[in-house]
Amino acid sequence: MATPPVGRIDSIIDSTGSLRAIELLRIAAGPITLLHLMPFFRDAANGLVYSDRFSQPYGDWYPHLPKMIYLLALWAMIPAAIALSVGLATRVASVYAAGFVTYNLFLSRTHFFHNRAFLVVMLTGIALLPLGRALALDARLRARRGQPRLTPEGLLWPVLLMRFEVIVVFVASGVSRLIDSDW
Repeated sequence: MATPPVGRIDSIIDSTGSLRAIELLRIAAGPITLLHLMPFFRDAANGLVYSDRFSQPYGDWYPHLPKMIYLLALWAMIPAAIALSVGLATRVASVYAAGFVTYNLFLSRTHFFHNRAFLVVMLTGIALLPLGRALALDARLRARRGQPRLTPEGLLWPVLLMRFEVIVVFVASGVSRLIDSDW
C-alpha cells in the first residue's frame, strides 16, 4: 500500500542522520562571518556605524540600537565567530551569529547583497541544528569531564532547507545566464 503524501512529508521532517558534514560548514562559518563583517569592523574602529553614512532603513518600525550598544554587539561577534568555529558553546555562538548578522543585514537597504542573505540562511540553518557534538571543543570538554559522548546526529529538515537554498541559488544563477543575452 502506498504511503499517503502527508505521511511522506512527515517521514522527511522526522528523519534523523549524521550532522558531521555540517560541522565542517560550522567551522568555516566563523571566518566567513568575520570576513563579511570586516567593513563594519573597520568603520567601528574609526568610531563610525552604519547610520553615520548614507543608509536607507527598510522601515521605520525596524529597531535601531543606540550607537554604543550596536558597537558592543558588533565587537561581540569576534568571540562569537571564534567560538562557532572551534565549537565552544556552539548553540549560543551560532544563535548569536545568526541573530546579529540578520539584524545587521536589515538595518539598511545598502547592506543587502545576495551573498549576505545567503550567509544569513546558512547561519540560521547552523543555529537550528544541534552542532558541537563532533569536531568541536565542546565534545572534547565533555569527554575530558567523563560525560557520555553525544552522537553527532539530529533532525535533517534544517539540512534539507539549506540544501534547497543552495539549489535555488544555483538554479536562479543558471537561468539568469540563459535568459540574459549579455552572458
